[in-house]
Amino acid sequence: MERSLAARSEVERIADLLEQQPAGMQIGIVNESMPNATFQIFERPTGSYVAISPFRFGEFPNISGGIASVTAAPEAVALYTNMVEALWQRSYKGLDGANLLRRMLQQV
Repeated sequence: MERSLAARSEVERIADLLEQQPAGMQIGIVNESMPNATFQIFERPTGSYVAISPFRFGEFPNISGGIASVTAAPEAVALYTNMVEALWQRSYKGLDGANLLRRMLQQV
């Protein structure tokens, strides 16, 4: 019960953040399938790159396994960039996202 209440409190905090939209923070709720591989798009003045890995990027990367691939191929960069942009455009943001989370909390 303690974990459930903590999770509920965290969801309420996220709903508040969605509603307040603090400067420098973008939150969206994606209500569809997400990619199952980790990827990151790097944008530099000389060009963009995409890194794709079956291992997690971020706080605890799997450095012994390495990265599956890094490419500057325009088609690959465009594919991942367009996917991210499309997911963001269809995501629930702001008051819509906050209301979605609060409706979900009412059901559980």
